[in-house]
Amino acid sequence: MFHHIELKIPRPSFTDPVVASIINLEKMRDKEIVGDVPLLIFNQLKTVFQIFESLGSARIEGNRTTLSDYIQDKIEGDKRTQSFMEIQNIEKCISYIDECFSADTNFPISERFIKELHSILTCDLTNEGSSSPGAYRVSNVKITRADHTPPESVKVQEYMSELLDFIARKVVYQECLLKVAVAHHRFLWIHPFDNGNGRVARLLTYAMLKKNGFDRISLMNPTAVFCSDRNKYFEALAEADKGTEAGAMFWCDYVLRGLEAEMSKINKLLDKAYLNDKILIPTIQYAKDYHLVKDDEYTVLGYSLKHDSFKASDLRDVFAGKKADHQIIYLVKKMIEQGLLQKTPESDRKYAFSFSNPGLFRGVVEQLANNGFVNK
Repeated sequence: MFHHIELKIPRPSFTDPVVASIINLEKMRDKEIVGDVPLLIFNQLKTVFQIFESLGSARIEGNRTTLSDYIQDKIEGDKRTQSFMEIQNIEKCISYIDECFSADTNFPISERFIKELHSILTCDLTNEGSSSPGAYRVSNVKITRADHTPPESVKVQEYMSELLDFIARKVVYQECLLKVAVAHHRFLWIHPFDNGNGRVARLLTYAMLKKNGFDRISLMNPTAVFCSDRNKYFEALAEADKGTEAGAMFWCDYVLRGLEAEMSKINKLLDKAYLNDKILIPTIQYAKDYHLVKDDEYTVLGYSLKHDSFKASDLRDVFAGKKADHQIIYLVKKMIEQGLLQKTPESDRKYAFSFSNPGLFRGVVEQLANNGFVNK
């Protein structure tokens, strides 16, 4: 049975654990954007984490695609199953959000924006699609695995307008992250669409974090907070559904602690030494051991990890006279074609490490999984 819950930010006491999470997250927000990791590598990592976010969000809803399966399908590029398309649509939504906030850091989270996310999200899907992409539901619904009954369809517009006003409202910085958590629950409490509400709610969380300045740590993976243990996610939502101050605080504590843990973990990747030692060097070693790269390519890749960028002529000493200049230039050209190296933006004669090569890409994903950055 439906019962109204007032939309408001809970008021934690000074000693409440959620306050410590807020303080730590605010410190993270003010960190330098990429530490000492080269920007070109950072941007590649961001692409990988977008895949993790998309896959994680889909799996909460029952998509059974594994990480290795999705990476394989993505590399091959010829499989377009419904499960694959569901995940790919979430990737498209994340890219859309990034584009919106890249063009305008004050981009408004509006009804039009949310409906566009839903439209992209459900495009060409059957079971996980929508009868009315980009439109609020026109019938009443019941949420699986929840005691809460969403408001009647005729009340959806009213409640969504209230939520969007709440999101746009200025609050003191101590309440910004609490507002993000409350908005996530409220969206699911309203359940404005006929399908895809959970996926849109997690995208909304991503957008609100960007709007609140967390795009400075662009490897953030908010879905990991929810998808690491979907049962805890649903249990925390159920507490918030009770409409009590204690239930709201339980939910906010769950979201902020999870976000704090996730961002603390990901911040390790902003340390070049850690990234090289734990992720990239093992990746190229694996590629060599399994003959995915040749010895000369392995040598150049190892050199590229020690230097943010380099010229072909810098490799003369690396090969100690064993290769003529034209042979080095040819080697670099072939490695670019294979996605093992990339040209730098400042000069087409300077090069940097790249893992867009299928073998290296799969290797980086595997090493990230092995080091606890994503569930397989």
